[in-house]
Formats: sequence, structure tokens, C-alpha cells
Amino acid sequence: MFLPIGDDNRDRTRTPYVNYLFIIINILVFVFFQGMSGDSSFTFAYATVPGEILSGQDIVTDAKTFQDAVTGQRFVMPGLAITSKMK
Repeated sequence: MFLPIGDDNRDRTRTPYVNYLFIIINILVFVFFQGMSGDSSFTFAYATVPGEILSGQDIVTDAKTFQDAVTGQRFVMPGLAITSKMK
């Protein structure tokens, strides 16, 4: 059995501008839906959780408050939430 480890693209002469465009669009959409990284509850609601995939049910957990040992600053980590069904 042959398992490819790499490929040889030395003969490619064109730059893949369309691929680069799709990558940039994906990054911008991700940042937009993240609310410029301020919407952690969105992230935890739509995160891929293996237990949810295996069971087919949403896992809901409570939010937890943590305190940084160095600065003493407290922050809240949101729990997993119910994933709303997109239509």
C-alpha cells in the first residue's frame, strides 16, 4: 500500500489568488461572527463537542468564574449552551 507523504509542485507557475481570497473571506466571517472576539457565549454554543456528536444531544454546562493567580483578575468562562437550529 502506498501512502503519499508529500507532493511536488515545482512546475506550478500561477499564484492561487482565488484560494487566498477564500481564506481571507473565511477569516473575516469567523471574526465577524465572533464579535471581534467578544462573544464567548457564541463560541461555546457552536463549539464542536465530541460528546454531543456521539450522543446527538446538546450538552449544557454552567458558567464558571476563575481568578488569575498572578493578577488576581476574575473572569467568567461561559458554559456550553444549547445550539440553536439554523433554518
